Amino acid sequence: MRAFLPLAMMLCIAAPAGAADAPASVESVRAVFELTRPQRVLEIAKAQIKESVDTGIKAGLGDRPLNADQQKTLDEFKSKMVDLIQGQFDWAKFEPSLIDAYTHTFSQKDIDAMLAFYRSDAGKAVLEKIPALTQAMMQNVQAQMRTLAPQLAQLRQEMFAKIKGDASKATPGAP
Repeated sequence: MRAFLPLAMMLCIAAPAGAADAPASVESVRAVFELTRPQRVLEIAKAQIKESVDTGIKAGLGDRPLNADQQKTLDEFKSKMVDLIQGQFDWAKFEPSLIDAYTHTFSQKDIDAMLAFYRSDAGKAVLEKIPALTQAMMQNVQAQMRTLAPQLAQLRQEMFAKIKGDASKATPGAP
């Protein structure tokens, strides 16, 4: 019995706390990616970035018409800007950090459960409906922001007015 005790202690020390708590493998994380296709999120982000750049430029220019040279410059600038930003959202660049995040956040047990769920009928339904759900949520957020826009603009005007007022009260020679 005494000879068994050191052996049992060594096995407990050498064995992980449980195979279920083992870190997730890169292969299993990639299997989750095959099912969930996170690349789609990047593609949606790329489209939104392009739209955001267009919206920002239109807001900056207002209704001012551009001549041919100005329009050419604008188009070139927009293209460079979109290419630069979208280059950061390339799956080949993004995947390693996402794999790292998954392997450090989820255990192999977690990943196995995800795989079982996403391979089930319920999981397949979730994956199929997530894009529509995300779109509906984004539309809701945009509607809320449109409702808040006048109030935010008013607060911004009040802030700038107060800052200008505070600056005029400053003592001469003060920064």
